[in-house]
Amino acid sequence: SLYLCICVRNKLTLFKWKEDTFAYTPVNVKLYEKVHLITFTDLGLIIGFSSAFCLMDISSITLTDLYTADATILPLEVVQLDNELLLLYNNTGIFLGFDGSPTRNYDITFNSVPTAFVVFLHYILAFSPPVSYTHLRAH
Repeated sequence: SLYLCICVRNKLTLFKWKEDTFAYTPVNVKLYEKVHLITFTDLGLIIGFSSAFCLMDISSITLTDLYTADATILPLEVVQLDNELLLLYNNTGIFLGFDGSPTRNYDITFNSVPTAFVVFLHYILAFSPPVSYTHLRAH
């Protein structure tokens, strides 16, 4: 199914594609803090907050913690790889299994906070201001 997710502050609303338009589904979820990032994956919806990343099962509307930070974070991107997730926040990237457990014994760090990412094959390109600054990391 195709969904549209709209987040305003700490409220999440889902719309489901039906025939030729997005129809409102009775899904309004009040979350515990402001949403900074939403990403659809095969597992469901990954939500990035200023203190954690959570996985929302769209069919049951249940939230599961994937990663909780020790300090305030700026969620930037979530990338679903073959058998793991890459959570990118601040100037760090961590690899987690679909259950939230770490899959690698290292993190990826960048010299500054990237504003855009591209994942291609086994490489992560991260772009940081000024525009001429690019990070390249293998994963």
